[in-house]
Amino acid sequence: MKVENPLFWALIVSVAFMGACKAKPLDEPTSYLGDDPRLAKDEQFPFHRIWLKPDWNAPSRRSIVVPPVHTAHVKESGWWAKANLKGDQAKMAEDLQNLAEYTRDEVVKAFRKDDRFEVVDTPRSDSLVFELALVDVVPNKAALGALGLAASVVAAPAGAAIAAEEGAKGSVAIEGRIRDARAGEIVGMWADREKGKFGPINLRRATWYGEAHKIVQEWASQWVKIANAEPGEKIKDTRTFTLMPW
Repeated sequence: MKVENPLFWALIVSVAFMGACKAKPLDEPTSYLGDDPRLAKDEQFPFHRIWLKPDWNAPSRRSIVVPPVHTAHVKESGWWAKANLKGDQAKMAEDLQNLAEYTRDEVVKAFRKDDRFEVVDTPRSDSLVFELALVDVVPNKAALGALGLAASVVAAPAGAAIAAEEGAKGSVAIEGRIRDARAGEIVGMWADREKGKFGPINLRRATWYGEAHKIVQEWASQWVKIANAEPGEKIKDTRTFTLMPW
């Protein structure tokens, strides 16, 4: 049977890539968390590295504070040092700050929709402080994103179309600490890096930080699930593939 519809072929190729690997961890630990030996891969959780004290979310801890997200460590990354994709450094710094604010807002919003922790602005004796740092941000290449989008719709599954799609992906790396507000003790740490999803049509890739916003939303959702998980319950990772265009 011969199928002429190019969108059909784009879908077939995309499905073939459903098992593609997610973003690799950062090559070197950042100065935010450092090389803490407690941090390791744990198949129970969907992150590259994580450590949680067994009682980190004990019932006595009833509220959570999310301070502003750190961004200074992004400037330590190799990409930032070489980047000149959007023009001057002031504009890039503004974009980064906007992404940091978006990250905090999404985490706060996710926890406010849930009833495990009350979100508060000032730490209380029953609070956890959810400290976050963006440590690497690679924006989407908007022009390549538009090219990859067009290629998916009008072309048969050719290597050039796949390369355009893959080259357009942005990525984000984050690290975090969970601190007991009363004792000041760190009761959790985590680090993860994600890149844009593969799919036949991905409208997020046509904007500079569309993929980053989606990744941040998924991290926030995963942490709400972790906060409510039973001991030993596995929290699934997100898929590398999507049929959704946004």
